[in-house]
Amino acid sequence: MFPYFEDCFSVRGELYVMAAGIMSNPIGKTIGVNFPVFPLQGNVTTVETSEPLEYNVYSPKHGALVCPLKPNLVRISGGVHAVGYKNR
Repeated sequence: MFPYFEDCFSVRGELYVMAAGIMSNPIGKTIGVNFPVFPLQGNVTTVETSEPLEYNVYSPKHGALVCPLKPNLVRISGGVHAVGYKNR
């Protein structure tokens, strides 16, 4: 069954997709739906290494994750915190 417009304010369908990123929750609230998506800000960098890394490395103490991407390339991420919604 394809969705169809009943009138200018409602749509019928069996499945819906909300693809609004961090605005999914505020938009969803307007129709009574909660999407637990919140804006976060963190630090990410990609660096070359002298030797390949074979496994992911996670440090809960430092909140950092190091992941291998290519033979001599790793991605380091960490320091995430909630920033809230900013009006633009």
